[in-house]
Amino acid sequence: MNTKVKYYIINCRKFVMQLLCFRQLLFAKRILNLLESKKETSESLNSFVNSRLNLILDSAKKNALYYKRNNGNGLMDLPVVDKSIIRENMDDFINAKCPFYNRFRFNTGGSTGEPFVFYTNRLSGYVDAAHQRFLHKKIGYKRGDKVFSIDGTIIPEDLQSKHIYWIKSGSSDAVFGSYAYSALSISSKSIPYILESFEREKPAILRGYPSAICEIAEFILSSGTQIDFQLKGIVLTAENIMEKHVHLLNAAFHAPVYGQYGHSEKCIFAYTEANSLSYTCSSYYGFVEILDENNNHVKIGEVGRITVSSYYNDAMYFLRYDTGDLAEYGGVDKNGNIIFTAIIGRKQDFIYDFEKNRINITALIFGQHFHAFANILRWQIIQSELGKVDIKIIKNNYYTEKDESEIRNKFLLMGFEVEFFYVDDIALTPRGKYRLVQQKLNI
Repeated sequence: MNTKVKYYIINCRKFVMQLLCFRQLLFAKRILNLLESKKETSESLNSFVNSRLNLILDSAKKNALYYKRNNGNGLMDLPVVDKSIIRENMDDFINAKCPFYNRFRFNTGGSTGEPFVFYTNRLSGYVDAAHQRFLHKKIGYKRGDKVFSIDGTIIPEDLQSKHIYWIKSGSSDAVFGSYAYSALSISSKSIPYILESFEREKPAILRGYPSAICEIAEFILSSGTQIDFQLKGIVLTAENIMEKHVHLLNAAFHAPVYGQYGHSEKCIFAYTEANSLSYTCSSYYGFVEILDENNNHVKIGEVGRITVSSYYNDAMYFLRYDTGDLAEYGGVDKNGNIIFTAIIGRKQDFIYDFEKNRINITALIFGQHFHAFANILRWQIIQSELGKVDIKIIKNNYYTEKDESEIRNKFLLMGFEVEFFYVDDIALTPRGKYRLVQQKLNI
């Protein structure tokens, strides 16, 4: 093949890719317009859902070995899959006909100790960005506003040595943040410099891990720091959100707090209204089911497994994909969007008594209003044996034996023996996330 032919082929590929990107960007803009529309009806939304499901099901049956073997008349005929099934049969879920320039490799799951490699396409990313922008606009975002993110970003040591705990993105209008701060670098030493940068740059929206943003809020309140910038809102994501987080952030930043739930696999986008813990799942993003252990849909008020199907990812198919997370089903809104009354957390966010009864940590701990909370900076519950837990605690100067007795007695009432470990630090996951429960039982 001569040079001219190679040059021609390369240019043709570039043109095709640019045309594809343009069409996908237009589609994502259409999704944003639909999200913001006040004229949406249950009929038009249902029509959209059925259309997208038919398209992705048809594509999966034609292009993926797993769905050639496991096809049926519709989505509900397909088996429920999870990370372990996909990991063991990776090639069977991949669309080999998807062009290389529209297939991107990702990995997640490091926080659970089981890394998960998968592929997604460009359109999924564009639709996700449209949904993020939709939430920001609900908060009051206007073009030019700065979004700051506190997440798993790694800050180079040479910057940290200069007390710079952030990196700037390539775009001032970046949907995930024009500045990224590392949750791994949050400490009493770094927070004053971080707050100085907030004062200087005046962010409109702060988004990221609840544990990291709450640590900054606690510093503001305990030190009496006065902030001279006004946030339009705070978006919490990637970790469980508790009512105490909302109150703390309201008090420190005088700004409303929103929850956002999603995954790197880009199958679900859910969000809350201001200062609420009830989530609405966007029917324009993916199809959502809440299933019991027999894969039947739960009833309103019951807790089930969040199971999702991507409308857009034809690089690798995620259909009836068990996310590993649990939620309380709250029915649907007037247009048919699924409601989560509460996101309970991962299957790992449970502990088990001597009889193997599963205890919800949210109900056990946060439902009982421990007085000891006021004297605990951070804690972590570790279970390696049935009916027994180890509790790591970073205590403040006011923590006493009375606090330990309260925790021990309440756990004993629930059937658990407790051993305490007082530590100076509790390790975060490699992505900077905080895990309340470290479940080591193989149940």
